[in-house]
Amino acid sequence: MPFFSIVIPLYNKANFILATLKSVSDQTFENYEIIIINDGSTDASLSKVEALKLPKLSIHTQENKGLSAARNRGVALAKGQYIALLDADDIWKPSYLKSMFNLIENYPNHQVFGCSYKESRNGRLLDIHTSFEAQPNQTSYVLEDFFSANFNQFIVDQSSLVFERNFIKTHKFNEHIDVGEDVDYYLNYFASEQIIFLNRSLMIKNYDDKEQLSSSKISEKRVPDLEHYKNRYPSNTSIQKYIDIQFYKLAIKYTYENNKIKRQKCILQINPLHLSQKQRLLLKSPKWIMIGLRKFKFLALKLNIRITT
Repeated sequence: MPFFSIVIPLYNKANFILATLKSVSDQTFENYEIIIINDGSTDASLSKVEALKLPKLSIHTQENKGLSAARNRGVALAKGQYIALLDADDIWKPSYLKSMFNLIENYPNHQVFGCSYKESRNGRLLDIHTSFEAQPNQTSYVLEDFFSANFNQFIVDQSSLVFERNFIKTHKFNEHIDVGEDVDYYLNYFASEQIIFLNRSLMIKNYDDKEQLSSSKISEKRVPDLEHYKNRYPSNTSIQKYIDIQFYKLAIKYTYENNKIKRQKCILQINPLHLSQKQRLLLKSPKWIMIGLRKFKFLALKLNIRITT
């Protein structure tokens, strides 16, 4: 039995999957299997993977069912003691699996482990900015309250999470949404779960993949039922704030698409006290200001300057 099963959903990532798999092959910890779920790719993704003939790799093809369904199938097929998720365009640093193994050894009674990451934008690596308060000379943490650490950028990504096999096999991804799978998963399962967090950036999240920018609008996609979770955790203040920030993000996206009805529904759910003064101001801003600000943010990112909203 391998120690890690690495589950990689694959859909039209021909320009990136080889680099992703190389980052797996470069791992200093070698007790793993790789499971690729080819989710109906229509480009050369599958043929490129097959040509590698990696001995630890198994490939399973299905019709296009979406990211969550592909992850769930990969998890169901996994034989490892722990399951690591990896998107088909993200990169692990060579010490990632070894570091996760050490984390598991140090915290044997926990089920979910993760680490920090960097973002790749326009070929440049950027640090993330989170609400997590790191302590001097400390790298690993038991997160008693996962959500209070995630009010800004998320401190972990799906590609920097490892799960004990029984946990993720019984806590599945929601196949009825198209976007926000991470938000939905965290709200569904992390409220009462202690997450072991390594404050080292051992994964690179790729935002250079233009195919990530779907041609369909967010208005046409199925999003997490945030109202359901708002009602599910009425007395948890950090979750309530976290949910309101997600409503805020959706409202901004609906503003770009001029979907006034969905935008207003989001705004009505938000407790303004959970937003910053800047965020409250932006919610009242017209579309043309929002578009101008977004262009300015993208320009600033090209200069390695991050402007948060």
